[in-house]
Amino acid sequence: MRLAAALRRHVDGIPRAFWVLWAGSLINRLGLVVLPFLTLYLTTRRGLSPATASLVVGLYGAGGFVATLLGGWLADRVGRRATMLASLSLGAVVLLVVPALEPLPLLAMAVFAVGLTGELYRPAVMAAVADLVTDLLRPRAYTLLYWAHNLGAAIGPAVGGLLAARSYLALFVLDAATMLVFAGVVAWRLPETRPAEPTADPAAPPAPSRLAAALADPVLVAFSLAALPVAALFWQAFSLLPLSMAEAGLGAERFGLVVSLNGGLIVLVSLPLAAWAARRPRLPLLAAATLTIGGGMALHGPAASGAAYAGAVVVWTLGEIVFFALAPALVADLAPARLRGTYQGVFHAAWGAGAFLGPWLGGAAFGRWGDSAAWALGLVAAAAGAAGMLLLRPAAARAIAARAAATEPLEA
Repeated sequence: MRLAAALRRHVDGIPRAFWVLWAGSLINRLGLVVLPFLTLYLTTRRGLSPATASLVVGLYGAGGFVATLLGGWLADRVGRRATMLASLSLGAVVLLVVPALEPLPLLAMAVFAVGLTGELYRPAVMAAVADLVTDLLRPRAYTLLYWAHNLGAAIGPAVGGLLAARSYLALFVLDAATMLVFAGVVAWRLPETRPAEPTADPAAPPAPSRLAAALADPVLVAFSLAALPVAALFWQAFSLLPLSMAEAGLGAERFGLVVSLNGGLIVLVSLPLAAWAARRPRLPLLAAATLTIGGGMALHGPAASGAAYAGAVVVWTLGEIVFFALAPALVADLAPARLRGTYQGVFHAAWGAGAFLGPWLGGAAFGRWGDSAAWALGLVAAAAGAAGMLLLRPAAARAIAARAAATEPLEA
């Protein structure tokens, strides 16, 4: 009874269309099995060195960087629904091409294309949530969406570890299939949520382009840059953690279980932790979450057993929960209605940049100075990002108050 009452508190007021996105995201994440094992695939099946494999994985992030900017623009220009359908359908097709390519340049280009097509939908989803859910309920809605992602992440990597021990091709097939199912759910049940464009005043000067208007917002740009170390650390974990565990004598199956711990912990504690965080000032908690993520990642350096790696994952997962509940909500609070997709695209472009920089710089540090140095440098970057968020708080509070207009301003 208490569990049912707690769940009702989290879902009250959330519209039905949101649950279409929630269900599709859950299905898609259940099949997200290629990316966590891509470094191992490239080193064990394709014979690439760790440094080269990390660089190729980083090209996924480079594609994601372009995708988030383009996807945000498309979400505001042609609609949330069309952007999601194009991304998920094309992403599935490109994903299936990767195992068939032999030359390294073609393989690298295909990984870039997977990032480009597969990440195009993300700003559209985040903008659709902002369209559907009122300001005060957005942290809860983004947490529920992230909860679905990690319910899938609690299962997907464990399944991926079992499949990788037998057939890496099966990983690509499963991942592509779940993307197509998500596309089917969107086509079948999701209405278009993009707000109608205001009627233009012919006497007014031409408005700047959507992307130019978003990039001219100093708070959005500064916050996106401050969040860049978080993105880099997470993508560094994807590329370096399996190599680090392999050096400690821990194979793909153990890596899959450790990564699944991250998703399982989020499923268990993210809803109450995010509900607590949503009632508190955004940027101080985001700064604390960033430091917690950096500190937890740094604990991977001295780890030498499965239990030690699991303990490090527990630490940075707690920071992750708070960060991903509040960061997209803060961006949605800053955005005008007509620019919700573009604002989310600019913010998620930092995620794409981190997806390239994290594996690239982390792989270089790993190869030159070793495991511990690579993770320690990430902690230094996280501390810089946290300091930037704290310095940004007064400007963010003013911007949110101005945007909120008729409603009570949210606390930044």
